[in-house]
Amino acid sequence: MIGRNIHEIPLKYAEFVESVMNGEDDSEPESFRRASLDSEWHLEAIVDRDGEEHAPNGGGVDMAPLKLPVQRILDETRLRHSLGRGEMWRCSKCNFAYHDDGTMLARHFVGEHGITDPESADHVLTVDDYYDEDRECMRHPARGVAEL
Repeated sequence: MIGRNIHEIPLKYAEFVESVMNGEDDSEPESFRRASLDSEWHLEAIVDRDGEEHAPNGGGVDMAPLKLPVQRILDETRLRHSLGRGEMWRCSKCNFAYHDDGTMLARHFVGEHGITDPESADHVLTVDDYYDEDRECMRHPARGVAEL
């Protein structure tokens, strides 16, 4: 609740504040009227930068899922696979290695090297395979053979 001490506000506003607090405000409320929606103009299509046309769909907002770079790298590279016996993830740019799930290495690619494109990350990613099992899911995309 606002205090009733009129002396705490500038003198030029004291009379106005006092009248409002006493319920004596007789100022007219301000409002507006929306212009008629009937118009000679109407939306026929929304055209993307690439020229593709979309129906207006009543003016709503279309939602699309957002995947952050770390999640995209996890989902769209070999990091989506589980490591096998004797395998280890490695960054070929700086030799950083990790033997658990790929989350730490995905964060490493984004944070340390600024790699946000999954295809680029997959080319920097190598898999050390101690037992030379050469699992197809771990083969480097450019060579088609397992990275050693």
